[in-house]
Amino acid sequence: MPKLLEIKGTNNLFQIDWTVSNICNYNCNYCADDAKIGNFTWPNIDTVSKILYKVKKLHPDKLFSYNLLGGELTLWKDFIKFIETIRDITPNCNIRLLTNGRMPSKYWKKNGIKFDSIQFSFHARQTDVAEFVENLKFCSCKDINVFLMMDPNYWDKCITAFNLIKQKVNNVRNVAAKPIDNRAKSYESKLTSYTQNQIDWMKENKITLPIKKSLEKNILGVYSNNTKKVVDPFQLILNKETNWKGWSCNIGIEKLSFRPNGEITGGSGCLVGGVLGNWRKNILNPYQKQPVICDKDYCFCGSDIEISKKL
Repeated sequence: MPKLLEIKGTNNLFQIDWTVSNICNYNCNYCADDAKIGNFTWPNIDTVSKILYKVKKLHPDKLFSYNLLGGELTLWKDFIKFIETIRDITPNCNIRLLTNGRMPSKYWKKNGIKFDSIQFSFHARQTDVAEFVENLKFCSCKDINVFLMMDPNYWDKCITAFNLIKQKVNNVRNVAAKPIDNRAKSYESKLTSYTQNQIDWMKENKITLPIKKSLEKNILGVYSNNTKKVVDPFQLILNKETNWKGWSCNIGIEKLSFRPNGEITGGSGCLVGGVLGNWRKNILNPYQKQPVICDKDYCFCGSDIEISKKL
């Protein structure tokens, strides 16, 4: 079998994964405490503006692409104003919201159009399947994606949600089974325990509709037999192809992560390259924009996997 030697990301983009707060209405056992405990509240808009101007100055020629997450951002009263501020400072940017879909269908009908893309995550223990499906049906965003968090403890409910979306929803670009790892316990994350039948189901079941993406991010894998193909981060995880220890990675060059405590790092799932500043304090340290050498045994974050890297 050919060996993966390189990931080619989308070099004209500069991506910011922004975990704005850790206030959440859910308490998932596979989610780390620092993402849901609620000790870092929502910022004021002036704080947001100051750090964005600094980042924009460092990357003036890039198209900015944001992955925005909470906790759960739709709990924030100034959330829509936050979106307007981002678009004012970085025009023509791409904004993707990550949400558990907790707001009612009328919210998604009114506000879905404000985002280039929305990624709804289904958390089986705390989500009503019928309400979740209804919210998807009424959402006005043109690029909707669903991650089914495949909790082994609620496996049958996850399958029910998959089947109901397949039967009743026709405006979702794709529905993917997302394998759960143990990041709640350690950054040295490993895949949780699944049966072989469950792993096979996740590999084989995906809903994809012919709806154009808001932003084409064709992430290419380069293999030892000189072939190139578009790769899917979660398939790489399931195939155990994300051990990149010793590889050079463009974390920090193509991407920054804004953490809820204010820390700015290159990666979202790892701390390779260290802390580069603090967005809550308007600090962005001068840093050498060179590839870092990965020192982790396993990469589990989809947006980190998409960043260019090579052996």
